[in-house]
Amino acid sequence: MTNSESIDNNSGEANRLVSLLDEVIASTEHPGETDSVPKLSQLIQEVISLWEKADTEEKRVNLLNIFDLAHRTLLPALEESDLKQRVEDAQSEIYNSFIVSECLIGENVSINRLDRVTRREIAANRMTKEHSLRSTADQGLAAPHLSEDELLEMVAVKKHAATASQPPNPVETIAEASSFVKKIRSAFKLFAN
Repeated sequence: MTNSESIDNNSGEANRLVSLLDEVIASTEHPGETDSVPKLSQLIQEVISLWEKADTEEKRVNLLNIFDLAHRTLLPALEESDLKQRVEDAQSEIYNSFIVSECLIGENVSINRLDRVTRREIAANRMTKEHSLRSTADQGLAAPHLSEDELLEMVAVKKHAATASQPPNPVETIAEASSFVKKIRSAFKLFAN
């Protein structure tokens, strides 16, 4: 299986991503003929859309690889320093949001996941050892923190509390009452004989 197939080739998303990446790369080979920034923007929008659906680490890593390759290819080709800085800032903000979202359990960042993900990113050369998220992971590991299991339990409790506090569904209530009445009638029939 190729990297693009592991994204989601059933809906053609992998082919669309690869095509957009090819367009970004081609735009840097012929500067002035095409504007590469709109192509990069389109690619980023597609990566963000797929990121929200990515349900495995492999899919997320493949998306990060495409995101990283597009920026590494495009940035050296940008001549205008202001534009280059804006693209770098946007890339950094989006990349950080990808990493943080991958480490969320419910509404909380798992320090253990952040540690694993930032180590993976450093090993893949997409992140430096001095990156702020790596520093956050180190600081979090040094301090008392909730384990992944504890965070998962918090999410489960919160989910249960949210469903328990909702008013009862009238259809379910009637069905339960009907079932209860049937049980009472069955019990009376036993005593009637």
